[in-house]
Amino acid sequence: MRFELGSYYHIYNRGVNSANTFHTTQDYAFFLEKFRYYLSLTVETYAYCILKNHFHFLIKVLHENESDNKISVVPESDFDSHYILPNPDKRSFPVHTLISHWMNSYSKHFNSKYNRTGPLWDGRINKRIIDSEEYLQNVLCYIHRNPVHHGITDTYSDYPHSSYSACLNNSSDIIFSDLVLNVFGGKNNFKAAHQEFKGNYGKSEFEF
Repeated sequence: MRFELGSYYHIYNRGVNSANTFHTTQDYAFFLEKFRYYLSLTVETYAYCILKNHFHFLIKVLHENESDNKISVVPESDFDSHYILPNPDKRSFPVHTLISHWMNSYSKHFNSKYNRTGPLWDGRINKRIIDSEEYLQNVLCYIHRNPVHHGITDTYSDYPHSSYSACLNNSSDIIFSDLVLNVFGGKNNFKAAHQEFKGNYGKSEFEF
């Protein structure tokens, strides 16, 4: 499950047997916080959407020097308590390991909170590499369209657990909104592409 440095990935998973994995607003917030906790130093995040029984993220895996630049500003005391180091002599983190920590930490929290046992997720996280700008745009739109597709809302911006509004308003410390908007050539093109995708959407290879 290795990730290539400098590559873009769509990562996603669902609850085991499609069971709900998020019940309250606090669950969604905790899941995002754990994502930030484990992955903010090693990836750039372009989009996410979390629904009651599954989630989608679009990330770019940073090169080692890019990650090191971020890591270098973290105080030593915070750093040692914040992460499980694969190599104590080198402050670097393989993304697949950090994703595993993220998934496991939320599973433990959820099982404890709701007095359940056993696996929470339907196996390991799924990933698809994104190899073109067109595919990148389509996956961004696809991720944000999930609440519309599942009948939760008719409007992208109405759903609180996706990055659509954050991309437009620069209102999240997880989303690199400037980079996202650059993919489309600005806010207006971002909005237009999402509206077009909303109307032309067909069956997806990663549909849940």
